Amino acid sequence: RKIRYIKQCKLPGKPDFFIKKLNRAVFVNGCFWHMHKCYKFKMPKSNVLFWKNKLKTNKERDIKNCKKLRNKGIKVLNVWECNLERIKLYAR
Repeated sequence: RKIRYIKQCKLPGKPDFFIKKLNRAVFVNGCFWHMHKCYKFKMPKSNVLFWKNKLKTNKERDIKNCKKLRNKGIKVLNVWECNLERIKLYAR
């Protein structure tokens, strides 16, 4: 069965995919850039203040955009890099 989706749509946060029929926004997030609490995220040891501010801002922006989408009645799905890695292992 095929699922039709829109790439790079003009919604808050610019979801990676939007499934119009299901009214669902999908974000594929890198664990480092979005501070996911998993084994893939490690805070850099150099220029710590810059990275803390940068990554904190990214996370706050993600939360704000998800709220905007939910207020529009759109369901949000976050797919994490570490989860995709596990899926790839099972697919072999």
